Amino acid sequence: MKWLFYILIAILFIWYLLRPFYKEGFYNGEGYPIDYYVITMNSEERLSNIADQQAKLTVPIQKIDAVVGADVDIDDLVAKNVISPEFGNKTKRRRGEIGLYLSNLKIYNMIKEKGTPNGYSVILEDDFEIIDDDFENKIQAALDVLQSVDFDMLYLQNNSNEYNKDATIEKNHGVLIKDNIYYFDKNNYLFGTVGILINNKNIDRILDATKYMDQQIDQKIQFAGIYDKLKLTMMYPNIIDQRKNMVSIIGN
Repeated sequence: MKWLFYILIAILFIWYLLRPFYKEGFYNGEGYPIDYYVITMNSEERLSNIADQQAKLTVPIQKIDAVVGADVDIDDLVAKNVISPEFGNKTKRRRGEIGLYLSNLKIYNMIKEKGTPNGYSVILEDDFEIIDDDFENKIQAALDVLQSVDFDMLYLQNNSNEYNKDATIEKNHGVLIKDNIYYFDKNNYLFGTVGILINNKNIDRILDATKYMDQQIDQKIQFAGIYDKLKLTMMYPNIIDQRKNMVSIIGN
């Protein structure tokens, strides 16, 4: 009968090793529910890039038409107190910034209206590039870590020193939470909205913090994080980047 005892011990040992991978909602064949959205101007180059990145995923990316800044009635939005008079100038670049801001608000409202209440949403820009072969598993693992953290956004990509030579780090990441997940470092810059995961249950807090447009969207989120209006977390190293051969079209 000793062999039965040894078999039982072996089974228990294997179960102990595999137990972390079978927790509810984590690596169970389904994982945490995540919707993917990409903001796009639908140019041939950007649609080709989206197709390239879609091939790396097992879930569909929903293409969302970008708000075209050139078509926005800025005076009307200033009158409605949506945009500050100072931010609402009509230069070509500012119109692009306003278009990007409104595009993000468009998706925030979509999440509020029809997103999975206890799920998550990844918002991408159409020049994004997945740079990690284990992308989806790393997001699932990050969400497992964040189940005990009240957070609004998880940055999958960011820049800290792109426009600021005084920045002390290349990618914003502050105090370590666990593994590759960090809190936002309030003492360093936070640029970019190429890839951000949204905690759907906190979408009202996100909308409240971003409803008034007086800065670019990435700066608005940064300062909301600094003043604790939003709870920001960072994945570092990043698993998304801006595709190197693509230039920002905000000012075009």
